[in-house]
Amino acid sequence: MMQLQMREQRQYGVVILAPEGRLDSEKIDQFQKTLQERIREGHHRLLIDCSNLVFAASSALRVLLLAVRRLNEVGGKLVLCNMNPHILSIFETCGFTRLMVIRDTFEEGFTEVRPPQAEPDPEPEKTSELERTAETAPPTADDHEAPAARQPPDRRERVITTVALAPFRLIAAVGRFLIR
Repeated sequence: MMQLQMREQRQYGVVILAPEGRLDSEKIDQFQKTLQERIREGHHRLLIDCSNLVFAASSALRVLLLAVRRLNEVGGKLVLCNMNPHILSIFETCGFTRLMVIRDTFEEGFTEVRPPQAEPDPEPEKTSELERTAETAPPTADDHEAPAARQPPDRRERVITTVALAPFRLIAAVGRFLIR
């Protein structure tokens, strides 16, 4: 099984997770475990930076819904940011944009999830890693890049996306039920 590459940083009371590559069935258990551990540790402000995420399986949506539900129960918040247009279109088509907070840029997401009057963490530069190359820098609110401008998908892409989204729609329906 391939390891999920994910950068992690804590800043002003927010845990920033930045998964990289494909969030597919081989890596979803590790992603779910990381989210559950952070919530169990008392980190109730999570920002998931999707700028380096190129694919998210339907099981990833289920994991995110469960995390949102758990965080809602404890007064926490999960925000997603920097989604590529393809992944965002899946979230929009499935109705997940009504269930989750999704922001275009890292700065908007960080502002949304940051607790009011948060103090800097004692060690803001300390990062942990699941697996990371040495030259990859952790995300920060100051030097994070915004995603490229979104282009609307052409008709063929919309048709293919619509056909491929049946499992996501089912998960969205279940998610709407669970969130309430």
